Amino acid sequence: MSFPALQVRVAFASDPLAAAPVWVDLTDRVEAFRVRRGRAHELEAVSAGTCSVRLDNRDRALDPTNATSPYAPNVVPRRKLQIRATHGATTYPIFTGYVERWPQDTATVGDATVTVVASDAFKFLNVARLALDSWPVAERDLWSDEAVTWLLDRAGWPAADRAISPGVFEVALEVDQDTAPLGKLQDLARAERGNLFVRADGVVAFWGHNTILEAPYTTSQATFGDGPGELPYLAVLTDYDDTRIYNTVLVTPAGVQPTVLPGSERAEAQYDQRARVEDAASAARYWPSALELTVPLVNLGDAGIVAQAYIDAYAEPQLRVASLDLAWSGDDAVMTQMLARELGDRITVRRRPLGGGTLETPVHLEGITHDFSAYGESWRTTWSLSPVPTGTVLTRGAPSTAAAILRLHEVLYLWETQDDPR
Repeated sequence: MSFPALQVRVAFASDPLAAAPVWVDLTDRVEAFRVRRGRAHELEAVSAGTCSVRLDNRDRALDPTNATSPYAPNVVPRRKLQIRATHGATTYPIFTGYVERWPQDTATVGDATVTVVASDAFKFLNVARLALDSWPVAERDLWSDEAVTWLLDRAGWPAADRAISPGVFEVALEVDQDTAPLGKLQDLARAERGNLFVRADGVVAFWGHNTILEAPYTTSQATFGDGPGELPYLAVLTDYDDTRIYNTVLVTPAGVQPTVLPGSERAEAQYDQRARVEDAASAARYWPSALELTVPLVNLGDAGIVAQAYIDAYAEPQLRVASLDLAWSGDDAVMTQMLARELGDRITVRRRPLGGGTLETPVHLEGITHDFSAYGESWRTTWSLSPVPTGTVLTRGAPSTAAAILRLHEVLYLWETQDDPR
């Protein structure tokens, strides 16, 4: 099989959110591109995906000041841009986003290029504001996926460009006319210990707590290593350090309403409305290290579930396969994986250290970087990786034992602190 057939296209004459953009193919002008999507590791919020594409512009067709350009007067920012690659009989999206600028480069005598810079839908979600009938608005007791839909609807993001997985926790939203939806959406993903990202095809994806714990993300899509039947890689980076050791986790559910007891003179309950989970053995072995989160949950018990999940994952250090480098070298199976894998996909990495033994690590993709050059048909892909998460699938709306215990402690504390508990 040959090198993938690349396609780079821009919808010059279509509005950014048009349902059926009219594409113009610029592939013949492409000299190189870089795409970066995702995050370095699972505790970060996903950043806006970006790409830069260097295009031949010796005819000034991509110069915004050229009135005779075949694309005039639409060589402007915020036109939709897409990169795709066809390998075998399958076409894979590599990046979908919106042009930020058309910088002209004429520094080299006899040459002229434009390095188009674009970003994905996170740019829209960060600069847009919510269309509200009134403000401020408080929406309470929504499931997290319902809250995501509510925000995207009011931001004006197209329904066809969403993939929203079910959440398991109830949340509250406090917004006004100045609220940027992106921050609220990221808070909802953090509340679920899920994820929010833009896929390569431009679809905004929200993952609830259970998504990564269920099919298809429980199945490895490929095994990389240096043994028979394994796909070769250029380089693998591992680390084993203290940057993600947490033995005290404090989760504040920002949507919890103040508790008022009948007969009490207090207007509010005098107690710490946050979940605290500790691992004493880890604290003794590695010294205390705390992680604090504030999330829009409405139940203290749910905050306890989230806190426990972080303790289970980070009380002990982990040997992490942090990144994997791949490159086109004529191996069709490797090239297919470079093009097909999406954020969140699961793969397996096998290593055979010089001292002996085989180390097998299942991981999920957290970040994807593509570097392409038309000169010599060079394509290199780097994946940022994270360990397969611990945890169990939760039933939506069903309180866990941990949640029930936290609620019991809350009630007992309130009872004991009243002057007349009767």
